[in-house]
Amino acid sequence: MIPLDKLKAINHVVVHNDADGVASAMIIKDVLPEVKVSVVAYNSPEHDNMPAEPGMAFCDFSPAEPRIQEFVEVGTIVLDHHDKQKFIVDAFGELGVYGENDKVEAGAYLAYREVWLPLMEDKRKGLPMSKVASPSASQLMWDSLKARIEDFARLVSIRDTWQTGHERWREACETSEALHFWPDERLLCGVPSEDWHSQLLHLGPMLFQRKLKAAQKCIDGGYRWVSAKGTKCIAFVGIYQVSDAAEILDTELDLVLAFTYYLQEGQCFLRVSCRSHTDWDVGAFARTIPGGGGHKASSGFQTAFDPAEAPNPYAHLQRMIDDYEASDGS
Repeated sequence: MIPLDKLKAINHVVVHNDADGVASAMIIKDVLPEVKVSVVAYNSPEHDNMPAEPGMAFCDFSPAEPRIQEFVEVGTIVLDHHDKQKFIVDAFGELGVYGENDKVEAGAYLAYREVWLPLMEDKRKGLPMSKVASPSASQLMWDSLKARIEDFARLVSIRDTWQTGHERWREACETSEALHFWPDERLLCGVPSEDWHSQLLHLGPMLFQRKLKAAQKCIDGGYRWVSAKGTKCIAFVGIYQVSDAAEILDTELDLVLAFTYYLQEGQCFLRVSCRSHTDWDVGAFARTIPGGGGHKASSGFQTAFDPAEAPNPYAHLQRMIDDYEASDGS
């Protein structure tokens, strides 16, 4: 358990730029409303160059590997559930918590269990009895609040860990889509109110259906190839559709790559998300690229793209896979 004084000292929360990361920030900000929140992508300049300062907490995310010691020295808290990041979490000792049960403990659930719950329980202890209607009423209110926050964390975790057979899978997908839909300035002020949940229930089905259609469109227009080692691949523009596209394709293909472009100081980069429903380890592949990482079935990285060296991004990605497999990769 992370010492309570360390939790109270959190003043800056750094999370991954996906629904689980945003939900993690929402849960922490619910109990620490004054904290600064940074929503960051792996291998981005913001991630690579982020100053190591006291009071930082990474959730659903970890500091850049080359700079681990800087963050250890300032007492950074790290909560992560990505299997390829476990060695980083372990470097932080009692301030590092790894989600051992990958099917439950995604970033949002770690934020709930390791930060929200102990801090809220501590606040309850300091509440004057004169402000409480009765002990029983107080307990009922606390049980209801705790159940709502935990349920939100579990729903986000069901989607983030792709528990497609879970009875609440559809609800988890709709929750995730709502988190993508609402702007950060509305979300990053604590956990959604009951009113927000009613809006979510109204928008969720429509948003999820729209995303499935977008994923199918990406599949239909994607570039397919088979590597020299027989790996069946597809690549397309649209990183937000990659998980649903992989779910639709299932084991029809070994590797699903989705990308988007960004420019930095005149140089072009690709931000790439990888998925696989076969034994092809996309996490191991992403780890060969500086700043890349993730799970065996889900990972991401960024790479410089020079049109002078490759005729298009598809050829660039195809060459990366060929080079990886030629070097005894998956």
